Amino acid sequence: MIRQFIHFLKDLQLSPEAIQQFSMHTRYKDAESGQVISRRGEPADSLIYIHQGLIGLRSPHEPDQGQFYSLYAPNTLINENLALANIPQVVNFVTITECTLAYVPINLYHDALAREPNFRLSMHKFSATRSNRLRLAEFALRKGSPTFRIMLALAYHAMIIGNEMSLSETGNQIKSIALKSPHQLIAELANVSRSVLHEHLRAFVAAGFVEHKYRELNFLKTRLIWFKFIERIYSTGVFDANLNIAGGLALMNELSAACSSQGSGTG
Repeated sequence: MIRQFIHFLKDLQLSPEAIQQFSMHTRYKDAESGQVISRRGEPADSLIYIHQGLIGLRSPHEPDQGQFYSLYAPNTLINENLALANIPQVVNFVTITECTLAYVPINLYHDALAREPNFRLSMHKFSATRSNRLRLAEFALRKGSPTFRIMLALAYHAMIIGNEMSLSETGNQIKSIALKSPHQLIAELANVSRSVLHEHLRAFVAAGFVEHKYRELNFLKTRLIWFKFIERIYSTGVFDANLNIAGGLALMNELSAACSSQGSGTG
């Protein structure tokens, strides 16, 4: 599992010497679904890297219930700004699925920021980009139509599966994430009833954007299209609050065509 983390640190322009220190002192932990891994009021004493799984933010006053209002996918960090400012946690981070997490001692993070200007600049850029994406995801989960929220939840589900596939293909050691019922997970993330979710799934399965077999959801052939969907949101900052099933299918067809065009070298 350490390979993915090292590659992530290299992308942030951390020096080989510092990467070695991070690797030596980082602790890896598995967390069950529904676990509060960082609670409001607690000190942010570690930088947390998500190796596998999905984490959400819940109300500061209701860590164990209520709607998730933002999502953290694999291959990202938690706590970097709080750790830098040395202030307590202000929200609750809850595991939505089983997760594998890496905990970096805060003193190593502070030392790297102080010694390495390229890493410091990369972290500022990373935090600014991620903060913008979190605001967009929060707004979408609160204000988007049921169709849009379901599509966003499906896209994050595809990201979890896609991350596992990428890790396996590159020789990383992984523990396969055991998801609770995908229907329950997506209905919870999208804040919709099971009947509304099933209506949408029938349409997306019929159109070929989701494979549905033995109550499991698979994105083997279409995960790149779902990634495009998230990229579209993050790059434009625009989403249709009135999007319905027909509009969602039209958007997915448009993204599918764009993927095909890029794959054939004509895009």
